[in-house]
Amino acid sequence: MKSSTADGIYAAQKVYRGESAATNDDWYIKMLLILPQVKSFSVALKADGTVWTWGLNTSYQLGIGDTMTRPVPTQVLAGASSTTEKYIKNITAVAAGEGHVLVATTDGTMYSWGYNNWGQLGNNTTTTATKPVKVSNI
Repeated sequence: MKSSTADGIYAAQKVYRGESAATNDDWYIKMLLILPQVKSFSVALKADGTVWTWGLNTSYQLGIGDTMTRPVPTQVLAGASSTTEKYIKNITAVAAGEGHVLVATTDGTMYSWGYNNWGQLGNNTTTTATKPVKVSNI
């Protein structure tokens, strides 16, 4: 029996090929980012509203609190999105740049993490964020 992580990778590969991602109910992928500027890491939004990242992590772009590269999908930490939950949830959309990620929640709040030298995280700083931070004024 495959683990859910293996199912997720398989589902991501199927989405990339234009096939249905449904390998099981747990790993139905709602959105997978495949953008030219995002060359070294991947971001997946599962149908349950959780976000998973994997790949190179030199700018904290995986949102997991460290810079260790992850070869398999790893769930993004809650960061500023919750004081009680360990992982970010209730996400409806994701976007990514070269070293950062932005997400929108069901209530319209936006969070971002990763490289922030030019203020691209939108949190009124130029400090890189290791975990999700709230986007200001949205």
